[in-house]
Formats: sequence, C-alpha cells, structure tokens
Amino acid sequence: MDIEVPKSNIPGFEFYMNNLTGHWALRPIVGYSEKNITDSTFIPKEDVEEIPLFESEDESNNDRKSNLNVAKKNKNDEFYTCLNDIASEMKHYRDFFKGKIVYCPCDKAFNHNRSQFVEYFISEFNNLGLKKLICTQYNPNGFGEAKIMGGIKWEYNGEYPDESFVDESKIDTFILKGNGSFRSDECRKFMQECDVVVTNPPFSLYIDFLSQIFEFGKKFIIIGNKNSVPLKDLFPKFRDNEMWLGFKPMSGSMWFYSPNDYHTDNSKQDYNGKWMTPMPACWYTNIDHKKRHEFLPLLKKYDPINNPKYANYDAIEVSNTEDIPSDYYGIMGVPITFMDKYNPEQFEIIECHEPCIDIESFRKLKKFKDHKSRQMTYNGQLCQKTYHRIFIRRK
Repeated sequence: MDIEVPKSNIPGFEFYMNNLTGHWALRPIVGYSEKNITDSTFIPKEDVEEIPLFESEDESNNDRKSNLNVAKKNKNDEFYTCLNDIASEMKHYRDFFKGKIVYCPCDKAFNHNRSQFVEYFISEFNNLGLKKLICTQYNPNGFGEAKIMGGIKWEYNGEYPDESFVDESKIDTFILKGNGSFRSDECRKFMQECDVVVTNPPFSLYIDFLSQIFEFGKKFIIIGNKNSVPLKDLFPKFRDNEMWLGFKPMSGSMWFYSPNDYHTDNSKQDYNGKWMTPMPACWYTNIDHKKRHEFLPLLKKYDPINNPKYANYDAIEVSNTEDIPSDYYGIMGVPITFMDKYNPEQFEIIECHEPCIDIESFRKLKKFKDHKSRQMTYNGQLCQKTYHRIFIRRK
C-alpha cells in the first residue's frame, strides 16, 4: 500500500521520508534558494550594549581594526569565514569530534551563500565520525517570495556519504516558531542537546553568546576578536583555564567574505571576484590540543633597562613574549599575544590591566612611543601607561 505523503503549506518546500531517521522531513525543492533567497537575507539588526573592541595593543594595523569597528558600528555581523580557515583549525580536533553532535547556531545550509561551517561538517561528516549536525539561522525579516517567518533549523545525519556536495533539497529543514536567535528558547534547547558549538558568532553579541555556552557547560571552537582577552567578562575564563586560544597563531589576521559587495582599501578579491576583508580575529576554544602544552624556550636574561618595574604594580615589563627572562621568577607583565604561547604547565596567569612606567625608564625601551593621552602622574612622578598587560609568573 502506498504511503500518503504529507502536504506542505510552505511554498517551495516538500516532505520527504528520511530513510535513515525514519521520519518525514521538510526540504526545499531543488534550486529553491537561488530563486528565492537574496544576499541581504539574514543580516542581524539587533540593538545591543556597546562593548569595547580594542582595549590593548596588537600587531594588527589600524585599517584592520577599523574594518571591525565599522562592522560593529553598522551591526553588520555577516562576515563569512573561509573554508580553508575552518579546515585548517578543525583538523587539530579530529579525535574529539568522533561520535559528537555539532551545533552551528549562526549558519545556514541553503545552497545560496551556504555557511562554510555547514559545508565543512557535511563534507567531513563521516571522516570525523560525527553523530549529528544541527544548524540554525537567525531570521527576523522572513525569506522567500512568501516571506516565510521564523528562524530555520537544518539537521544532517550523514544521509549522503558519497556526495561531494549535498544539495539543500536533501537536508532536513525545520521552520522554527521563534526567529532563530541563539537566545531563543528553541535554540537554547538545541545548544543543550549538542556536544560542541562551532561557529563565527555575531561580533556585536559575542559576550552574550559565550555566556550562554558557559551556562550550558558546552565545548566550543569559535572565532572572536583577538583583543577580547582583557575584557572583564572574559579574562577570568582565560585566567582560570576555562578557555584558551585555538591552534592557529594569534599573529596576523583572518580573511572573511562579506555580503553586498562590502570592501575597504585593504580588501582583496578571490578568483571568483568576491570581496574578502582582513579582520583581527582568532580561534577560541575549551578543547585541549597539543600546542597548548608546548614549552616556550626562554632565551633572554633579566635586564633592568629592558625590563623596568612598573610604578603602580609590583612586576616588571616584558614588551615581547620571546623576551621573557629565564632567570626571573617574579611577576611579569606581557602583551596579550602571550596567550598564543601560554602553557598552563609553565606559567600561571594572575591578572590583567594597564600598568604604568615612569617616563624616563619608558623612554629607554626600544618600542617607546610618546603618547600624551596615556601619560599620568603617579606618586608625584610622570608616567605613561602601557597597553594591557597579562601578569604572569613562572611555575
């Protein structure tokens, strides 16, 4: 006897029997997103509390800082991660992924502008030995000709292991009751269900996003601004070894695709003519990896000229991570790029703030720059504040 196929009341979507799960699944018809989805769909426009993006110095140039500040000011959080960057980072966690449910809460699976996180995990589903992939997308304004409202959830269980590209018409699709925000009740349940969260979260909602992950005690591999370390809501997590940097070096920037032909003077085009823009970003995680346990060679000796004491804190200045002295066991202030070399078996992180050095001692440093706006008087002495320093002590 023929089984009656349920009818869909959503234009452009049909029901299929998913033989792997044994359930009827809603899926878009072939070619749906190319015909019905525009580049401007799914751009979040939420009003959020302003948080500082740059509280410390960094090797990134001002143009790259400006790119991210402009994105934040405009609340344009749709900067798409490159597939190569995702693959290069994920390969260091391959053993961890086996048997896991991965949740990508800011990523769509439509063919048109498909998230590269979705593409990576679908194509590597069986190689990684995943159990399930869940993706959701924020949708405040509706999509398609019928302006279908509600967020969207996609679920993939490895149904098509031999296909190099799994079409949207083969991925189970669910229209949510809410708008698909990671803070919605539905998406909070998906996060509770998963084992690990992997995505490039909205820049403007980064703190809220991480707070929710910690609320549920989930593992994560996410992209964030590499100057996030000193933020008051995040630094305790680094200090207490609840999160750390991923495998990719902190130096340099990451390149992102942006929608609507957005580009700046230091953007470039790929071979398809799509604009890519550099951002001061890096990977953050709470999943252990071998780089985190590499010991940093200490090749320099303590020098009172190059390592002056701070005027307002009992510690010495170490302007470059590679200059940490091998013969000093007191507290040292190092730049935030130290986190790229941090080994919890070698160093203890104590705190983070902007100390000051008396101006005469500061001027003897090789990288000294006169910043009137950073100068202050402390105990009757003219001093200049450094940028944020992480205070560490050797174990």
